[in-house]
Amino acid sequence: MDLKINWNTFIIGGVLILLLIAISFLVGNFGLVSILSTVRGYFYMLVFFSIFKDKKINNFSYILFISLGSVFGWLLDSLLFVNMLANDMAEGKTIAVYGNMITLSLAMSIPFFFKQKKYIVIAFLSGLILSLSTGTRRQIIIFIISFGLSLMLTMKISINGIIKKIITLGVITSFLVILYPLADEYVYNVSPTLHYRIFTKTEQLFTGEENDSDDIRTNAISEFVDTYEEYVFPRGFVSKRTMTDADTGKYMDSPYYELFYTFSLAGVLFILLLLVRRFFFHLNNYLFKGGTESGVCMVSIATIFVLIMVEGSFLNWSYTTPCTGFVLARIFSSKNLIKI
Repeated sequence: MDLKINWNTFIIGGVLILLLIAISFLVGNFGLVSILSTVRGYFYMLVFFSIFKDKKINNFSYILFISLGSVFGWLLDSLLFVNMLANDMAEGKTIAVYGNMITLSLAMSIPFFFKQKKYIVIAFLSGLILSLSTGTRRQIIIFIISFGLSLMLTMKISINGIIKKIITLGVITSFLVILYPLADEYVYNVSPTLHYRIFTKTEQLFTGEENDSDDIRTNAISEFVDTYEEYVFPRGFVSKRTMTDADTGKYMDSPYYELFYTFSLAGVLFILLLLVRRFFFHLNNYLFKGGTESGVCMVSIATIFVLIMVEGSFLNWSYTTPCTGFVLARIFSSKNLIKI
């Protein structure tokens, strides 16, 4: 596989990053270290975007195995933490284990579109166990959307195809109905706090009942609407050093804040319209031209839209941003998309 950087793309992106750094210094809201720590994530995204856009990938199984490896690592970390909770060894620690949302989405979607049935089961069970052990709702949302959308998009428009999907959904639903009370009781016995984060808050999400974290996000939206005029022009990079710089947690919990701050209202609208346009490109390519990879790209676009609202790690963490760059590269690729 060709891993050479497309220097035209890289230079254009590099100039944009340098311009935004200069704007950051002119605005002067954050220090040098804080700005550069954020720039690092965008630089990683740019490198991987420049490598993988329009490139031919001979075997997409490598991407699946990397994604599953990331999910398994996250799963192991979360299970070790649950074991610590069960043995009263996690006092004073945050009741949440964070991981790579982008690779979670890829691990759910690739087996569906590339017809690797055994990995569908592995991905589903891994995502389900993660949902019961990480202590985060955002991971549950990505798991459900990625798995559900992949299941829907791969449904054959025929009586047999629809019947198979209905049976599959029935089996999954029955399994979850049986599992739910058992998992509910087990997690509560391990940690009431973990139970609250997973079960109680998820139930509140589906019933429309707000809790503290929902109030924070709702207030963030209200604050943004009240101060939208501050985002008319690009203001450069934000700080995500939440332990050092005050009032920066909102950029992780509500990353649309970061995007509007960095790229301006018009800039973000342009980016979102590009993503919508690419979604319809991949929809057409998948339905009418047999572009298998385009199915994965559609799920990835849906994932990114969700993450923009609830989870900023895909723009920040050094082990996530290369994956974000790869996914964006494939989303914006118009040639060398895999067909099977």
